[in-house]
Amino acid sequence: MSVFTAISRANNKQWEDYTDKEIEKIKNKTTQNLADLFVGISSRANYDFFTASNSLFANTHPDMEAQVCGDDTKFNRYQYFKLLRSSASQYIAPRDRQIWYWHNDSPSKEKVHSLIKFNLTDKNGINTEMIYDLTLEADRGSTSSFFFITKIVQGGSCLEHGKFAFSSSLDDEDVEKLQEHPDAVTFLNLFAPRSLKVPSDQEVSAETVLPNPLPSDWLQGLSPDADILICEKSTTKLSKDLAMSQSYTKEQFVSWYQRLGQMWHLKKGDAEAMKLQIMELRDGITAARILVARVTFKMQIGINETAPEHDWNFKIAAKMNDDKTWTISRLDVMCVPTIGHIMDENYLVYRDVLGATFDLYVNDRKQWYPATDFLNHFKKHDEQIFIRSCEKDVGDVEKLPKTFFVLDKYWNATMIGYFILEEMDPIPAKKDTHVVLRMKMQPPAETPAPGDIFGSDWAFFMKWDKMDQFYYIHKATFSCPKFMNPEDGRFKYVGRHRGIGYEK
Repeated sequence: MSVFTAISRANNKQWEDYTDKEIEKIKNKTTQNLADLFVGISSRANYDFFTASNSLFANTHPDMEAQVCGDDTKFNRYQYFKLLRSSASQYIAPRDRQIWYWHNDSPSKEKVHSLIKFNLTDKNGINTEMIYDLTLEADRGSTSSFFFITKIVQGGSCLEHGKFAFSSSLDDEDVEKLQEHPDAVTFLNLFAPRSLKVPSDQEVSAETVLPNPLPSDWLQGLSPDADILICEKSTTKLSKDLAMSQSYTKEQFVSWYQRLGQMWHLKKGDAEAMKLQIMELRDGITAARILVARVTFKMQIGINETAPEHDWNFKIAAKMNDDKTWTISRLDVMCVPTIGHIMDENYLVYRDVLGATFDLYVNDRKQWYPATDFLNHFKKHDEQIFIRSCEKDVGDVEKLPKTFFVLDKYWNATMIGYFILEEMDPIPAKKDTHVVLRMKMQPPAETPAPGDIFGSDWAFFMKWDKMDQFYYIHKATFSCPKFMNPEDGRFKYVGRHRGIGYEK
């Protein structure tokens, strides 16, 4: 129920029964309460964080749109509240909860415009300004409140998303130094050993499933006791655990980042696929220099280069050591508001990534058996993948190539390609699920009947890992090859190493 019910719908009084003066009073009270709610939702440390979040959401229109910090993206209410909740993990609770600017005006009786400003301090000690420009419109048919938020334009310091406004602690000399090397590659190279610098141009290699891979050498600059948070959950429903952040150790983060790079790649051909924004550069108390920045990776999931683009924001705090090297002391991976549920995104492209990985392992389409080692890329550390081939138990994946050779009477065929069938389980994805690749082969003697193929269904059973945010395969079954209907789906040849964007 709306927090404004008592003042908005007193005694079920109808819109037409209110005088202009009474409506103006409602507008003032409504916008004043909204200002307090925005302060309440600004930090997870606030005692009223969840109450403010739920009340604020209840007073947004279902078709509300929001724009944040100069980003052209128009967020819906679910996406925007995911962003709000994620950002709230970055700030300490304000001591005095003072709203230093609040104003509203009324373009018409049915509409009100409000501007809210207040200051916060983030967990890196950066003083920030929060600005919310709100548009509210009357809903005469509502049973709870007259005015609902229809549009939000958020501005201010913008530490977590969009275009950052430079902090006042950066003097002119500092800005000039940063402008000499303003790119993300230069920044990430601060943390990589000199022999392992991030290349300025990301090229695809024969060993890489996805081109434009995420750089990884900078991970060596992570402190062993770095404070690391990753957005853990993304849903399309408003709930108390929406956009929660989970603490990670360095080892856990490295594992998560590796799996992120297995499913996602930087936008191909985009000069701003990695973008840097410096937020703070100052002298520290125990370190020569302290640097806070946000690196934005513009990424796509899977192998399709026309897939939707999503901005992944990594907020990084680092300190300079006595030997002039840099160490990352804090890292926050912000929630991606344009993603509904990360598990769904992984499930939808999993077959494409599986097939592309297998393709890179096929050096000889007649002797393709060793390529089944590709499953090691989807195997959880220190665990096994249980294998069945032609109704025979194989054991772990390491024994699979040898088993194919032993069972050559079944598998004596040239690998041609595979189908990604249209049929799959519906979304939302399950934590324990499976996918199928229908392999097409050239039999040694007989030819298929018109319309049929000589093939085998390769089924992969996997479980969702909450920390790595990745599906690990724990079981695979390979049906005996036979003549079969290919059914509807996309076909891809193997042995061509085409990788991303290859759909034929």
